[in-house]
Amino acid sequence: MYDQLRSIELSICAIVDMHGANVIRTWTRLASVAIIGSTQIIILHPVDWPIDSTIVITTIGNYLTQGKTEICTITAISSNGLTLTLDSALVNTHLVELRAEVDFLSHNVIFQGSVTPSSNLTIELCLTGFNPGIGSDQYGATIMVSNGGQAFHLGQYPIHFHMNGNMSLSYIKSSAIHQTFNRAVNIHTSHYFTVENNIIDDIMDGVFFLEGDAEVGNVLRDYYPNNIVENNAVASDTHFGYWYCMVRTSDGQSFAIYRNICPYRQIFDRFVNNSVHSVGRFGVRIFLEYSPTVAGSRSADTPYQAIFDELIA
Repeated sequence: MYDQLRSIELSICAIVDMHGANVIRTWTRLASVAIIGSTQIIILHPVDWPIDSTIVITTIGNYLTQGKTEICTITAISSNGLTLTLDSALVNTHLVELRAEVDFLSHNVIFQGSVTPSSNLTIELCLTGFNPGIGSDQYGATIMVSNGGQAFHLGQYPIHFHMNGNMSLSYIKSSAIHQTFNRAVNIHTSHYFTVENNIIDDIMDGVFFLEGDAEVGNVLRDYYPNNIVENNAVASDTHFGYWYCMVRTSDGQSFAIYRNICPYRQIFDRFVNNSVHSVGRFGVRIFLEYSPTVAGSRSADTPYQAIFDELIA
C-alpha cells in the first residue's frame, strides 16, 4: 500500500495470497424504488451479507446527481435475504429504471494503507527487478482494499501488475476496493489476468487501467480490444464509463517488448452485458480511432467485426 504522497513505498517481490470469507454475491440491484427517508431497501437478489456490513447504494440520476450515492450500514436482514434494514434514513431517492446498484464493501480480511499525513521511514526497493515469467502471482478474493495508491505518482497503485507477462493463474475476485488515491487495478504488460465480481467505490483516476497498450487476454468480468469485458456495472463516474483509448503503438516500457503491436488494429474479444449510468461524459468512448483487422497489422488487411453486445446505458 502506498497511501499519502510522503508515505512509505513498499515493493513486494513475491507471491501475494489473500482470501477472506465467501459471500454468495458482492453486488445486486434495487428491486423497488428506495424512497428518501426510508430505512429499508428491497433488493433484486438474495444476499448473505453479515449484520453491520457497509454497503453502497448508487445514484441513478444524471451526472449532476453523482453526490447522491449513499454509504449505509446493515442493521437487519430478512429471512429471504431480500430486505435490508439500514442504520439511518436515506437522504436521497434511488430509482429503478436502470436499477440502482447495491454494493457490498465489508470483508473480514482488510488490506489498508495508513491515513497518517507523513512518514519519515524508508524501505529499500526490491533489487531483483520484475519477473516476466509466470511466477510472482497475486491472488485476492473476498478482501477489502482501502487507502491505497499514491496520488499523482506514476506506478504507485493499490493493485499493480507490472511487466509480469503471463499471469493466467492470478486473479482479484469478489473483493471491494474503496477510497483509493490512484486507480484501483493497474495492468501493465501483463496478460490473461482475471478481475471479476469486484466492487470499486470512491476512486481517484481510472478504476481498471491497462497501461501499456499491449495487454491481451485479460478478463474484466462480473480494454484494449483483445480483452474480455463482461457483466460489469458502472455508476456515478465523473467522466467515462468504459474508455478504449486506441493508439497506434504500444506505450512506455511495453514498446521495447511489443514494438510490433498496433493496438488500434487488434481484433476485438468480447464486450457483453455491461451497463453504465450517471456518468459525467460518455458511457462508452472509443478514442481516437479503432479499425480492427484479422491479422492486427498496420498494413492493409481483412477487416474484423467488433461487436458491443447487450449494453444498457
